[in-house]
Amino acid sequence: MAAPQVASSTPADEEEEPLHIDTGDQMKVKQVLDEAVVKAIVDAGYEENFFYDNIKLALMVIACVFALIAQFYPMPFPESRPLLGVCCLAYFLASTIIQLIVSYVEQDTILTTQPLRSGGKAGEALKVRTQFPRFQDEYTVFVEEAGMQDPPTVSSE
Repeated sequence: MAAPQVASSTPADEEEEPLHIDTGDQMKVKQVLDEAVVKAIVDAGYEENFFYDNIKLALMVIACVFALIAQFYPMPFPESRPLLGVCCLAYFLASTIIQLIVSYVEQDTILTTQPLRSGGKAGEALKVRTQFPRFQDEYTVFVEEAGMQDPPTVSSE
């Protein structure tokens, strides 16, 4: 009697199960479409640039540290007013900087990539933005160059 053979499954053999979402939930639809766009670009060989994400995380940690100090520093209330003022001000500044990065630097960007390296030459970094206006059915993807591939050269004649 022969031993039963187990079919090995490889990633190419497996099909992804379709995602079921409520099409009335516009935020969820945009989120799923954004994730699909990011996956397609990353699968094309681009690497994600986490620079602004890391800055925001560091600022969030700093804001939380000041909040913890304000809450748990072992000093009675009337004497701790200057400390509470400094902690509240620092928390406000960190939160404001995070909001400015989100509003003015990132805007509606879902992905910023590292420059694509091919054949030893640096390519272009991409900035991918999406728009999905409320109560609309048009999802728009904008792919822009995030930076210059080579610094400009000035020719002297």
